Amino acid sequence: MCFKRSALSVVIFSENFADSSRCLDEVATISRSMEEFGHLVLPVFYKVDPSDVSEDSGSYANTIEQKYGTRRLQIWKDRKRWIDALKAVANCVGYTLQEIKIDSDLVEEIVNVVLKRLAEISPRVKSDHLVGMDVRASEVEQLLAMNVYDFRIIGLWGMGGIGKTTLATTCYHSFVSSEKEMKYHFVPNINEKLENQYGIEGMVHELYSILLSADNLDSHNMGIGYRRERLSRLRVFLVLDNVEKIPQLEQLLLGDKQAANLFGPGSRIIVTTRNRRVLENAGANIYEVKHLHSHESLQLFGIHAFKNCLPSDDYLDLSGVAVSHCKGSPLAIKVLGCALLNKQRSYWESFLYELGKNPKLEIDDVLRRSYSELETVKKSLFLDIACFYPRLIKSLAIEYFPSSYLEDLINKSLLSYVFSEREGLERIEVHDLLKEMAWAIVNEESKLENRSRLKNYDDIYKLLAVGDVKTSRIFNYLNIMKPKEKHGSSFE
Repeated sequence: MCFKRSALSVVIFSENFADSSRCLDEVATISRSMEEFGHLVLPVFYKVDPSDVSEDSGSYANTIEQKYGTRRLQIWKDRKRWIDALKAVANCVGYTLQEIKIDSDLVEEIVNVVLKRLAEISPRVKSDHLVGMDVRASEVEQLLAMNVYDFRIIGLWGMGGIGKTTLATTCYHSFVSSEKEMKYHFVPNINEKLENQYGIEGMVHELYSILLSADNLDSHNMGIGYRRERLSRLRVFLVLDNVEKIPQLEQLLLGDKQAANLFGPGSRIIVTTRNRRVLENAGANIYEVKHLHSHESLQLFGIHAFKNCLPSDDYLDLSGVAVSHCKGSPLAIKVLGCALLNKQRSYWESFLYELGKNPKLEIDDVLRRSYSELETVKKSLFLDIACFYPRLIKSLAIEYFPSSYLEDLINKSLLSYVFSEREGLERIEVHDLLKEMAWAIVNEESKLENRSRLKNYDDIYKLLAVGDVKTSRIFNYLNIMKPKEKHGSSFE
C-alpha cells in the first residue's frame, strides 16, 4: 500500500487482528508513514479496549508473544517492530465500539470524522484575497451563536456581487471542521438551478437524501411526515445560496414558513438572497452585506491591479478614480483591477475616461467596459460560456475551447474555476452579475437573423415556428413545454 498518496488511514483493531502477520505489517508501514510524512491515522477499536492494543501486557502483545516469540531471529525483530507500531497507532485519537452501541452508528461517525479531518487539511482560499471578510464573518458568527442550543435561520441580504456567497462560504468552512455531531451541507446557486436545470421536487429530494444519508429513498419514503420525523432529531448546518423567491425557500423547507420545528435543536440555516422579503417571510435574522469601505476597496483593487496590497504611489490617484466607479462592489473591483493589470498609465487614463462618461454609472457599466476590451473571439467565447456552459467541467472546457483563451478570461476575472468537494472535480463558474450582463448583451443584438445565440425562450420559439420547422418534434416539444410566464424565462 502507498500511504504517501493517502491523506488519512483508518485502522480497525478487532479481536483477531494480532493473529494476522499481514495486518501487523500494514500497521508497521502506517506507523513509519506517520513518523516520516506526518500521515494521519484514525484507529477504531472494534470490541477491544485500547489498552489491549497499546500496552505490553495487553492481549495483542500476548498473542504476538505466544505466536511469534519463539520463532527465528527475523520474526523476533518483526515482533518488536509490530509492538512499537501498535503502540504508535493506538495512541492516536480514535473510537471504540463501547462508545457507540450500534455498528451502523459507528460507521456513520467514522465517516463524518474522516470528512472533517480531510476538510481541516484541505487547501483554503488565501485570506488576503478576502478583503474585509474577517469583520463581516465575525458579525455573522455572533448571529449564529453556535453555543446556544436553539434553532436559528440567518439571512445574508445585499446587492449582486457584494460578497454574500463568499461570506456564507467563509462562515460554513469555519464551522464545518470544528462543530461535532452536525450534518453539514451547502447548496449553491439555487435560483439558477431551479430555472435552468432542476425542478423543485428533484432538488428537495436530493437535499434531504443527503441530510438523511439515504440516497436510495424513493418518493414514497420521502413523504413529508417521514422526513419531518427524522429531521426533527437531526442537528444541521445548512447553507441555501441565492434563493430569490419566497416559494423556493418554503418548498426547500418542506412548506414550513418558519422552519423552527423542522430540524433539531442547535440547527443553523444560512440563506443568501437579493430579495429581503424572502428572509422576512421566513422569520430570519437579517444581516445586510454592505459594500466595501474606501480603504478596503483600495486594498482589494491593489491585489488585482498590482498584485500587491495597495496601489503604487504613481497610480494612487487613478486607483481612487477606479474604485469610485465600483461603489464598493468586490466583483466590480476585481474585474476592473484585472482589466488594468500591467497596463501603462496612458491606458488607465483612456480606460477610466471612457468609463466616466456615463454620469449615472452602474456596476454593470464597469463589467461591460472590461468585456468591451476583449478581442472579438474572446467576447464570443465568454458569451457562449456564460449563456450555455456556466458550470462546465474543467476538463471538458479545456477540450472544447482553446486553453489560452480560457486562461485569459480567468485572468480578467470574467470566469473562474471552482472545486466541488462533493463531486471531486473543478467546474467553470460565472458570477450571476456576469451571466446577467452576457444575457443582456445577447438580447441587445439587433436582428434575429444576425444573432449567433438565443437565450430568450420566445426568440427560440419564433425561430422554430417558421415553415416546415413547425411540424418538427422539437417544435412540438417547445409548444408543450412553453412556460406560463414569458418574461424572465430562459431555455438551454
